Amino acid sequence: MPEFIRPEFITKQDYDELKLRDPKYYVDGRWDYMSRAIALINDHVKSDIKTVIELGPHCFSIVKSDADVICLNKHHYKDPAYCFDAGRDFPWPVNKKYDLFIGLQVLEHLQDKTKAFAEIRKIADHAVISIPYMWKCSTPGDCHNQLNEQHMKDWSGTVPDASAIVRSRLICYYDFSKN
Repeated sequence: MPEFIRPEFITKQDYDELKLRDPKYYVDGRWDYMSRAIALINDHVKSDIKTVIELGPHCFSIVKSDADVICLNKHHYKDPAYCFDAGRDFPWPVNKKYDLFIGLQVLEHLQDKTKAFAEIRKIADHAVISIPYMWKCSTPGDCHNQLNEQHMKDWSGTVPDASAIVRSRLICYYDFSKN
């Protein structure tokens, strides 16, 4: 099996260090789905990953170095490459093509998810995206309420190439390079 170039992803040890600083946010369940997202990338991307862009990470990226960040709130991330409303500002002002797009637990917060997915297709060859899975929220209009595979299909216009459900999160991998 050929070896592919991969970015350096955070490890459990890195995550545990973050957890010491903010134990309410960095809970074990969060690491479980992040590590599964990393595994989906490593298992399914059959090419080099030299460029990565991550949408809306909270204070840190799961890629340790050389990842561009789209920041939804400039208070959440230091020195993002881009800062705009990814659910309303179309087309996205992203000026290059990336090997990999990562969006963990953020797509559901965007106003126009279908247009956002179209932008993801334009800027990346591969994508890993997670959403809350079948959460029962007390407010029916809550952006986290009862999301499932059909929502992802409706927003993306396709089924994922691979997926997993981890700790009530649906993680989907898409290979846009074959289109």
